[in-house]
Amino acid sequence: MDKKWEKFERVVAAIHVAENSGATVTWNDHINGRQFDVVIRFKFQFYEYLTLIECRDEQRRVEAGDVDAFVTKSRDAGANKAIIVSSAGFQSGAKTIAEKHNIELFTLTEIHEMPEGALTDTLVSVLVLVPDGFWKTGTREVIYLSRDPKKREFEINNIPLIGMGPLKLIDILKPYSQLIAPFDIPGVPKFGGNFPVATKEPQHKAITLQLNTKIRFPDSTTEIPVSHVLLSYWMQDARVIQPSFAPTKYQYKNERTDTTATIDATKLRLEYETKVEPGKFYQDPQTNYYYYCESIKKKGALLYLIYSYQNGQFVQGKAIVPIREENTFVEITDEGEIEKMKILYQQVKEKDKTVRRHSRR
Repeated sequence: MDKKWEKFERVVAAIHVAENSGATVTWNDHINGRQFDVVIRFKFQFYEYLTLIECRDEQRRVEAGDVDAFVTKSRDAGANKAIIVSSAGFQSGAKTIAEKHNIELFTLTEIHEMPEGALTDTLVSVLVLVPDGFWKTGTREVIYLSRDPKKREFEINNIPLIGMGPLKLIDILKPYSQLIAPFDIPGVPKFGGNFPVATKEPQHKAITLQLNTKIRFPDSTTEIPVSHVLLSYWMQDARVIQPSFAPTKYQYKNERTDTTATIDATKLRLEYETKVEPGKFYQDPQTNYYYYCESIKKKGALLYLIYSYQNGQFVQGKAIVPIREENTFVEITDEGEIEKMKILYQQVKEKDKTVRRHSRR
């Protein structure tokens, strides 16, 4: 989604919808011609109250000047309370100004907690082998794999090594892991070669690929000539984990009082002003799933799920989604993202055709 900040603002709004019974919470509202990210209005007995929230989903911490500007903006709108919510925290100068003018400061972060009892007492030694990327042929330019662990896992299993027969990146990693591991890995063939055995100290290696090898990322049609695959590896002690499901949670910290609330993401409803239309791509920011709208049926929109990770697996499919659910989606408008989505859409369409052909037999 090319508007990552929008999800952040929607989460803040949804938190206050859940916590402010009887209040009216609006996103992207305007007062006296000025825009506010989240506006909360409520009435108590004879009096009306107004709370204004500024959202800062940025890499940098909020600075003193940012707070100063919001002090003036919120006062001009007649706010009874003003709040700034940041994803990266606040500089000390910002906190000083906030205390002077009674501006509330909160930090919102997304967390993934391991459920209680998930870790067992069993300790094992594991080999960690991470492909970082490739050297582009004739250069030292690095073509990096995704930094998102789930997406990188998908790339490892699906990047073809064009020119090396039917091999994919994963097919190189398996035998190489056998060569560097200090123990035999069952089911993995072992070939000759002199390679440094993995220890607890990280090691890095550039593995030479066959001449004229090219790669192609799963969401692209571009073939890139590469000469080496770059690997990092080490040994690591780890405790065995029981199979479990850990839902996303949000940590909402009051920076002035140093108190923290933990909020279950499944209890929040993120709503957008979206009208799903055929021929367009959408994202569900809550699940980070991507869809293509094929058509509108009586029962709802026919959506192809073209990009999702579920239980560590890459999943595609299709479903009828009721129109009443369309405000949980955000349209993808970035042209670069759309080109990638088109490739994935063609993949799932071909899979769907294959399934329907087999079902008719």
